[in-house]
Amino acid sequence: MATFRKKDGEKYYSIRFYDPDRSPKRKEFSLRITRKSAARKETNRLEEKWENGEYDPWKDGAPSENLNVAEAVEEFLDDKQGTVRDNTHDTYEQQLEAWVEETTPGLMLQDVMEEHLRPYLFQADTSRATKRKRYRHLRLFFNWAEEQDHIDESPLGGIDQPKKQEKKPEYLTPSQVDTLLSTIDEHAENTEDAVGRSPDVQWIKDAIRIAVSTGLRRGELFNLRWSDVDLESRMLFVRNREGDEEGQEFTSKSGHEKAVPIRGDAEEVLNRRVDEGKRERTTYVLTNRNDEAIEPNTLTQRFKFFIRKADLDDKERLSLHSLRDTAGTWLAMQGVPQRIIQEILGHSSSSVTEKYMHAHPEFMGQAMEETFGS
Repeated sequence: MATFRKKDGEKYYSIRFYDPDRSPKRKEFSLRITRKSAARKETNRLEEKWENGEYDPWKDGAPSENLNVAEAVEEFLDDKQGTVRDNTHDTYEQQLEAWVEETTPGLMLQDVMEEHLRPYLFQADTSRATKRKRYRHLRLFFNWAEEQDHIDESPLGGIDQPKKQEKKPEYLTPSQVDTLLSTIDEHAENTEDAVGRSPDVQWIKDAIRIAVSTGLRRGELFNLRWSDVDLESRMLFVRNREGDEEGQEFTSKSGHEKAVPIRGDAEEVLNRRVDEGKRERTTYVLTNRNDEAIEPNTLTQRFKFFIRKADLDDKERLSLHSLRDTAGTWLAMQGVPQRIIQEILGHSSSSVTEKYMHAHPEFMGQAMEETFGS
């Protein structure tokens, strides 16, 4: 029989074979696997091979390191468990297991060639962004495989990374923002919940107004705490945090903390929420009428619902991220220097900010009027 276990202080599970007629009676090896479910699966596989006479741990030694694609991906995921955030690990798993499903069953990792990658990378019905995402995750996986000496060189070496498609910002005009907020008010006035109350929409309106006038990302907005807001100095701070008793771990997309001036709608919303006693009752700035924190996906879904209900132009292309694009575009249209916009939005490089600096029709018309108009 075969069993698996993880000794105290050890990273990997080990497998132990037992046969009372052999000497020694027990033979034990490391599985190089950190997840219990994966260790159980590998133990069952090796035990079956042993029972079928395909593998003898007393003669053949430790399980072969010559892995097939599925085994290698499993080992990669085990190795990354606990070293990256859970949502990052979930993305690794999703992307790589999707590729495994496209490969020939049992394909050995050392036998992977470009022909095993191109159909998955350049699938006709996928966007350029998806192709780039697939490429990044395969590159990460094969770099790891090289470091672990599972392969001599990456089969991605002869495949160029798909080029990034320049994406123009999808932003709202001031009148569209007004229409959106009015639509939310009308919905609340004409709708009742199961107990006859108007739906709770104030937090949605507040989130939109803060996002437009600060350019905060979704994660930054939902992780904003009252301790990050200084109304006296009219600044808010995006801070990285480890998980604590008050909330989840948070790291900004760029990895850098930043300070953002509070002006306009953001200042009005925050002051009103302070006057309502939110600062004393809640940790997070964005909460519903019961002072409960809002889930990020809830705003994403409700925002899309109201964008469609308002019947705005390009309603299918507008998303929650469009509020951030709105902030960047409005700043650019007011002639704010690119460097300042980069600081406010927290872009890692100036090239990201450049998309807001293209001349917009409203801005061009104003410039021509001021220069050539009578």
